[in-house]
Formats: sequence, C-alpha cells, structure tokens
Amino acid sequence: MKIQSIFLLSTFLLSCAGVQAQQKYNLNGNITGVTVPTYAFLAYTDGEKSVRDSSLLSHGKFSFHGQVSRAVRANLWLLGADKAKIKLKVGDVMPTIDGTDMMLEPTDITVEGTTIASAKITAGQVQADYNVFNESINAAAKSGDEMGRVIKTFILSHPNSQVSHDYMTDNSVAIQDAQDYEEMYKALSSSYRSSNAGQMVAQRIAIAKKFAIGQPAINFTQMNDKGEMVSLADVNKGKYVLIDFWASWCGPCRTEYPYLKKAYAQYKDKNFEIIGVSLDDNKASWLGAIKSNGFQWIELCDLKGRLNEVAKAYGIAAIPQSFLIDPQGRIIAKNLRGNDLLDKLHMVIKLK
Repeated sequence: MKIQSIFLLSTFLLSCAGVQAQQKYNLNGNITGVTVPTYAFLAYTDGEKSVRDSSLLSHGKFSFHGQVSRAVRANLWLLGADKAKIKLKVGDVMPTIDGTDMMLEPTDITVEGTTIASAKITAGQVQADYNVFNESINAAAKSGDEMGRVIKTFILSHPNSQVSHDYMTDNSVAIQDAQDYEEMYKALSSSYRSSNAGQMVAQRIAIAKKFAIGQPAINFTQMNDKGEMVSLADVNKGKYVLIDFWASWCGPCRTEYPYLKKAYAQYKDKNFEIIGVSLDDNKASWLGAIKSNGFQWIELCDLKGRLNEVAKAYGIAAIPQSFLIDPQGRIIAKNLRGNDLLDKLHMVIKLK
C-alpha cells in the first residue's frame, strides 16, 4: 500500500500496558534515482510520542536513528529541497510525493531502490510480514480480487503477527461485518486478545453486533439547533432515516456533504429524513457549519464533543459514520459513502 501524499499518514490506535522500554532503530537508505538535492522525511507515532524527522540525501543516501517501544507504522517519503520548505495553503496543489509506509522496528533497517515507492525494505519479522501483507493487497487490487477476503486470509494465516494485530486494532473503529470481524479476532493469539488493545477490539465487536444490519436502532433524544428536543422514534414513524455522525472540524465529513444534500433534495418528500448528530463542543462552530453548508435536515448536538451521548450509545469511535434505518426502525445499511447512499435510497424507496 504505497502512498503518494504526506497527508495520507496512517493513524495507529496503540494501547500498551504500562511504560515500555525504548529500543534503538537504525534506518539507512540508498535511493539511486535521485538527481537533485532532496530530503527524506520520516514520520510516526509511538504511544503519545509523535515524531517527524528529516535527512538531506548525499549521493542518494540518508539515515535516521531513534528509539521506539515496539514496531510502529511509519511513513517515509522524499521531497525535493526546492519544495520541502514551501508551506502549503488550503487549496494549493500537492507536489508529487515519492513515498511509502513501513513498519519501523527497533533494529537495523535498510531501504534500497531507485525510488522510495519501489524500494526494498529489509528489517525484522514485522516488516517481513508487512511486505507479504502489502504484496497480497497489491495483487488483489491488480486482479480485481475481493480485498476483504485477501485480508482475512492473511490474518487467519498470521495469527501471531503484529501486522494482523495492528490491522484489527486500527480497523475496529468502524466495523462493517461484525460476524466476519469476530471470526478473525478469535483466530488471533491469546496474548493479543488479552492485551488492552485486544480487549478494546472485543468491546467494539460487541457494539458492532448490537448495531449490525437487521438489528433495531436504539432510540435517542437530543436537542436540535433550534433548541427543541427531538427523538429518533418520532422522526422514524413511517420514514427511512439516515443517522449521520459528523462534526464541523471533521475534514472527511465534508466530502460527504454534497451527497447528503443531493439525497435530501431527492427523497425528503418520499418518506426520508436525515438526523445529523454533531460531535462538536462549540455551539458557534456547530451552528456556523450548519448555516455555511446549507444543511436543511434535523441537526442534533449536546455540545459534549467526542463524548456526545448518542455517539457513545452507538459506539462511534471515528467519523464520519452513518446508519440507514427503515420505517420499522431496523438498521438496513451502514456507512454508505458517496453515490452508494443515493443508490441504496433509490433501491429501497423504489421497491417500497
């Protein structure tokens, strides 16, 4: 899973018991395709520590040295010296980035190739597993194979690998298929399942099963932007309802706004309603976002931020997330993105 943008940095949700000892890593790179002054950048998060380091290449060579408590996901990329000092503003075009993600292990690491994206990365067992994982993902992408099946095959065949453990931790924030996820989880090593991260995943699986497709949605009541109390049960009478979890500060949420507005315009008079639940803690920001984005549907917020009571009840650990509820109050779809929402509404409302 190579990257082309420094803004695609992956975020790992790491949970470690106690304070772990720091161990040294030595990363040495040799990129032969570099012909102009270039910087290498390394960025990673280890527990509460976030690191971003740089190294000027000399004849294609660079190095990084530091300490980590365990193998952690890191992003490594190159940027020409003329572009490295430019501060981008919103709306600016991103420069082309030669980069990749990797597992930064407390050991000796070598990165060799004509580019970072195509470089061979040699380290310990975790990086070796990560190489296999990426190769299977890339092969599936080229062949059109079902990605979920490929990932599941890797995890079931690597139950002791940190790559499998980290994948399960990271992707538990929005579980689509609880039964499938639980099958993978049960196959993992007992040491992972008994860890803090493993127990957190178990809790999220339990929540996902509670809100699986076909399950009844839990009723809730919260204040809207007009100061009125609104309940799901009242809105849901005879209507399809999309419960949309968002916040004014959520960048990815903005990508969905055009589709939400289009869906509302097309189906608001056909037994469809949207209930937006904001994870804002600032009233002015919340109301400002509603006005500036032209939201015309129901908007709720208790101004408790990420501790919003409805979000807590629905096990929301990341946004955007959504649930589509049928007129009988059952969950019929989750996390519909882009045109998938429009397609689903067209299907169910037309069938009705």
